[in-house]
Amino acid sequence: MKKFNYTLWLVLILLTAAFGVLYSKMYHYEVVLLMSLFCGVWGNGYLLVNFIGRMRYILRTEK
Repeated sequence: MKKFNYTLWLVLILLTAAFGVLYSKMYHYEVVLLMSLFCGVWGNGYLLVNFIGRMRYILRTEK
């Protein structure tokens, strides 16, 4: 289930990046830059929070 969760987030990030590339044809480049930046922060933030949560859980169970 965890692996599926990670792949799902990866697919969402790639999809938003692909949409950003498509929108760059119609809109200004800044929009794409902001979109990809937001997307990266969103995805990495989720992974970071997930990782910290897992580490805290491991440390708690080891005691």
